[in-house]
Amino acid sequence: MRSRTISNEAMTPRFLGLALLLASANPCHAADPSDLLAGRSKDCPGCALAHANLKCFDLNDADLAGADPTGANLHRARLAGAKLSGANLTGANLNKTDLKRANLADARLGEAMLYEADLSEADLTRADLAGRRLLVSCAVRHDRAREIGVVELCVVQLCEQQAGAFEIGAR
Repeated sequence: MRSRTISNEAMTPRFLGLALLLASANPCHAADPSDLLAGRSKDCPGCALAHANLKCFDLNDADLAGADPTGANLHRARLAGAKLSGANLTGANLNKTDLKRANLADARLGEAMLYEADLSEADLTRADLAGRRLLVSCAVRHDRAREIGVVELCVVQLCEQQAGAFEIGAR
């Protein structure tokens, strides 16, 4: 029985090719936010967007899962149906933002400003709302708040029913 050996010279190009292929397919690599900031793309999963000015941006159905828009200005942004699962929105300005049907599962929203934000049908499963008092549009009905576990995270107090808002305060 003959043994086969492959020389180092023959294997080096194969290993380099495999290493390059694996490096380019790294799922942990964050996307480049320049196309999103220039308005050429809506998708930027894992992007570093800390303190970015995204005021009034149309990001409906965007994929921003795992993104880090910490302290970003998203005032009046349109994020209906957006994928924001696992995003770090700590300290972000989400005032008057359209977040209808947005996926905010596991998102961090501590100290985020959500005055008059529309969170109707948004998925807030395991979202972190700790850190301060928030005024949220009543589009998230109080029965839906109980269903998604907001009651376990914070105290919900109805205020001015005719104004259509309720206040969420940290325990």
